[in-house]
Amino acid sequence: MSKIFFSYLFKTNLSAFHGAILADNTNKICRILDVKRDYIHKELDNKGNTALLLAVQHASPVTVLLLIEEGASPDQPNFITFQTPLGLIAATVYENDQSHAAKNILEMATILLDHGAAVDKPSPYTCLDEDGKEYVIMETPLMTAVRTRNLPLAKLFVEKNAN
Repeated sequence: MSKIFFSYLFKTNLSAFHGAILADNTNKICRILDVKRDYIHKELDNKGNTALLLAVQHASPVTVLLLIEEGASPDQPNFITFQTPLGLIAATVYENDQSHAAKNILEMATILLDHGAAVDKPSPYTCLDEDGKEYVIMETPLMTAVRTRNLPLAKLFVEKNAN
């Protein structure tokens, strides 16, 4: 009976942490990490995302910085897709009317790089050939930023000595 109770309690706390990141609620994130420090390295959803990967996708640069300062690894890949935080940022495409979001992404990339993220760590990318057959290649964040035409991000990577 106690295993069921603790299992429910664990899932509830983990989902609360997940929800706090999605809501960009830094106060709640700090309170949860005070009790469950190991959550920062755990898989938080069925898609293999860690806290930092969720923050890069759904939160602000402040939350990304908080998670890194609390011990999140800037190079921890997704547990399923093996996408790194910088690779995920580089793969994000924005239209012209989304300049605020693009600035946030650039700020997040700067935070990751300033805290030791490897600028040349490759991430997998699935391509289609002429016959529609899928194959996977490895791309550095610079290659991904160029492919997605994210020139400000590509410029940042070159400034940080990306190959």
